[in-house]
Amino acid sequence: MSGAPSLGLWRGLAVAWCALLVGCPAAGPAPSVEPVPVKAPVPDPAPGPAVEEAEGGPPLVVKPKGLSDLYEGFFRDGDALTAFSRRLGNTLSHDRPVTIEVAWTEAKLTGVITLLVPDADPVGFAVAEQIVKGGPVDPAPIQPLVGSVGAWRAEMGERFDLRLLSFETHTVFWDHKTGGRCWMKGPLNDPAGTALAPCFSCMIPGGGVEQICRDGDSWPAPLKGSPRAISILGSALAPGT
Repeated sequence: MSGAPSLGLWRGLAVAWCALLVGCPAAGPAPSVEPVPVKAPVPDPAPGPAVEEAEGGPPLVVKPKGLSDLYEGFFRDGDALTAFSRRLGNTLSHDRPVTIEVAWTEAKLTGVITLLVPDADPVGFAVAEQIVKGGPVDPAPIQPLVGSVGAWRAEMGERFDLRLLSFETHTVFWDHKTGGRCWMKGPLNDPAGTALAPCFSCMIPGGGVEQICRDGDSWPAPLKGSPRAISILGSALAPGT
């Protein structure tokens, strides 16, 4: 039909998106020799030094994976990281470095920004106590963390590229007893990331990922999920030893 986008248009858009995120080469005539890979696979980066430390906030370590040099530069922007650190400083200890993983998966065309809450930080302890008691749970104490990741994403999307708003945000707590992780996503319909999602997700050893959701339309609320997953969530939110 005359109103449908042509194959060439879709192909052009895909090439442009790929080139920005992972540095793919532009489309052109087929080469006469075997093409050389643009970038050879490399192992996951080891934790590096803190890239930004703001007065009143923790040092931040950014670990990019699968991003082009251009996009790595966006996520290492000093002004944005300084503001991010200051927001986190309202909730987290200023002494422990905080790691943020930023990953782009080309096969799925998905990006994820993951804040790894330091294991010994007590920010989730009040929520863990509520889970142990078995009544309604109010995750408000961790909302500043979820909101800080969303605000960082929103600031970079506004300053650099609106497509950064499509990256998921995860706030992750590590369970020192099982070695698993529990996390809360930032709602996709909340670009600023200030709202709390209706569910946590937990990695269950040997059993994949399970969700623990509120039983109701808003927080505070009782939790729905398997007893094992709820126990792991409580353990992950409590500070490690």
